[in-house]
Amino acid sequence: MRSKKVWRYWCDFCGKGGCNKFCIAEHEKFCTRNPQRICRMCQLGEHQQMPFQSLEYAFDIGGLTELRTISKGCPACMLSGILAWKKNHPREEYIEWDYKKECAEYLKEVDKPSINEGQF
Repeated sequence: MRSKKVWRYWCDFCGKGGCNKFCIAEHEKFCTRNPQRICRMCQLGEHQQMPFQSLEYAFDIGGLTELRTISKGCPACMLSGILAWKKNHPREEYIEWDYKKECAEYLKEVDKPSINEGQF
């Protein structure tokens, strides 16, 4: 019988796990639940990323419409705002919002090819 001990790593913000320390450390930088994250979608759109608390507050006062406005339509920032709000309002109703659809629309807006189009 053989056995092997392996290290396992987890994201401090969302709990995503893996055996590669570098991959999880990289994930943490961009995790949508990380208040200090770097938004790669905002970088694609070449606009300034909004602070985490502003996104949560915008969703709290104006729903998706206000969140879309303050995030300049960035789906990753919108997701961050929704997740932050849901953390503080766990018993609230279901929010109908399609992340994939939002990403496709955003990428068309910023005139970048989507990953699904095979542009590597």
